[in-house]
Amino acid sequence: MQANTMAFEFPSLDLSDLDAVTGGATWKEWGQWAGAGAGGWAGGLAGAAGGAALGTAVAPGVGTVVGGVAGRVAGTAGGGYVGSKLGGWIGSKFD
Repeated sequence: MQANTMAFEFPSLDLSDLDAVTGGATWKEWGQWAGAGAGGWAGGLAGAAGGAALGTAVAPGVGTVVGGVAGRVAGTAGGGYVGSKLGGWIGSKFD
């Protein structure tokens, strides 16, 4: 029996080539940008759901709409801030 001598080759990635694409932005800066977007989206979604639920409990109808809008705004801001900080911290580990 002949042994399997198949070799795998993995491509290498020269991270310095990314400067041409990113305009020289650091990994921390990219992490902040991506984290703010993802955190803002998730925070807004959760805030809208929570705000609408709370608003419905207080005043069904109008409270649902007002709570949903207020929750969306607050959740987007809070989630964007936290996401930006977390993404920046993670990105800084690659700089």
